[in-house]
Amino acid sequence: MNQAIKTTLALVVGITLASAAAAQKPRNRPELFNKLLDCRGIADNAQRLACYDQSVGAIAEAETKKDIVVVDRKELRETKKSLFGFTLPKIGLFTGDKDDDKDEVEEISSTVEIARMVKGGDWSLRLAGDAGTWET
Repeated sequence: MNQAIKTTLALVVGITLASAAAAQKPRNRPELFNKLLDCRGIADNAQRLACYDQSVGAIAEAETKKDIVVVDRKELRETKKSLFGFTLPKIGLFTGDKDDDKDEVEEISSTVEIARMVKGGDWSLRLAGDAGTWET
């Protein structure tokens, strides 16, 4: 099994274990993000700007410390594609509103780069373009 798949599996297992309770609840926005949005309600321009500056600084610091992770739709789509075939945990990262459903990966199309017989007569297939390794 290649290192990328091992890392992905470790991530999925870690997320599953760490978020079993959270999986039952709707996803909430991080407090730092809510504080940033709250700045919009400040009428005074100078105070609103100070609020934005403080909130953006806190978000940037949290992202640097990896307390939060910013992922765009393209990166999320690629992650879902790389996890094709795995049962994903029911957390906000992998499930969401109807807009997320259009990004659901239901099939992949690739070329078999390497095919070899493994123990027990099963096959190991490595797909091109880092699309993963599959075993039958």
